[in-house]
Parts: sequence; structure tokens; C-alpha cells
Amino acid sequence: MTNKKLGEDYKLRAKGRWVAVEALYKAALYADVIRECQESCELALKGIIRNAGHAVPLVHDVSKDLQDIKEDLPNIVQSKLDR
Repeated sequence: MTNKKLGEDYKLRAKGRWVAVEALYKAALYADVIRECQESCELALKGIIRNAGHAVPLVHDVSKDLQDIKEDLPNIVQSKLDR
């Protein structure tokens, strides 16, 4: 699989988590909603890193890694990185 395909796979899996989030929310399993939302965010951010041509770190919090490769990220991501 190429870097681009891996990045798209991360994006697909991040979006897929929202199906689970909706079901968990309807079941009032709010702690699990939070967990799945965190997982979705992590996958989406790792997809951004992969699409920028970098290896995906083997940690959950990729904020430092995003800062380290800031110049390689799309402008829309760079503009919101400090948030």
C-alpha cells in the first residue's frame, strides 16, 4: 500500500468510528462515545501525517509530531495547529 492509500485508510477508519459513536450515543453509553471520538481524532490526525509523507508515530498523542512536520502539512491544518 502506498503512503497515499494508507493515509486514506486512516481517514476511512476515522469516519467509520462515527457509525459506532451514533449507536453508542443512542444507547446512552457516553463514556464509550468519548472513547470512540478520541479514537476517531487520533486516526484522522495520523492520516494527515501519513498524507504529508511521514511515518505515523506509535503513540496516541501526535501533537508534538504534527508540530515537528508543520511545514509539510496542508495550509488549513497549519492554520489550526496551535488550537
